[in-house]
Amino acid sequence: MTDPLFSVLFPVRNELDSLTVTVPFLNQISEFPIEILIIVDDAEDTSLLLQHNTKVRLDNVRFLVNHNSGVFGAISHGVSMSNGEYLIVCAADELLPLVDFNTFCNRLLEGYDLVSATRYRKGGNRHGGNRWGRTLSRFANWLIFRLMGAKLSDATTGYKGFRKDVWGRISEGGAGLGWSCALKFSLNADKYSLRVSEVPVISVDRAFGGKSTFNLFLWTISYLKVLLYKI
Repeated sequence: MTDPLFSVLFPVRNELDSLTVTVPFLNQISEFPIEILIIVDDAEDTSLLLQHNTKVRLDNVRFLVNHNSGVFGAISHGVSMSNGEYLIVCAADELLPLVDFNTFCNRLLEGYDLVSATRYRKGGNRHGGNRWGRTLSRFANWLIFRLMGAKLSDATTGYKGFRKDVWGRISEGGAGLGWSCALKFSLNADKYSLRVSEVPVISVDRAFGGKSTFNLFLWTISYLKVLLYKI
């Protein structure tokens, strides 16, 4: 395998159906040498069954077991085990945002420290998923962008790319429930005056089955903790 320029991280929990689609699609569209790291919380995760799928290209795929459970732990473990100079974090259950994968790569190569998807500006949009979750996300991002003056219009999206050498700064204080770490990454980019760029994407939550781990109450508390710390 050619040394990868980009490491793509998929923090997952029982996402076999989604990965069966997203991994081949990503390999097909990528214009750059990539490695794909699939990070699970335990050895019983159904995502690991992809290893036995002979119809999916797996020569550039590695499967990792996260020793610190949760999304942030999975991303951290993936970063520590990655070989690429640049890293891109993706959600396995969302295919359409990957259409813009090469745009992410090119923005990073242009010198941006953090590249983030936006579902709420510049033609981006979001469909599907939990109605209350969508409402919470839109309101939170409006609040962060309009009232707090954040650089990113979609600070909570998990679809983010960054240079490995800025990981220590964007990950600072990132431990929390679910994908709240993505919000922390965005706020840290502001804190450290990193150069950021947004790529509009069309997001369709959970297009290929599986079960979401979203919990409105618990995730709201986790996001609020991040915001209150910022304020």
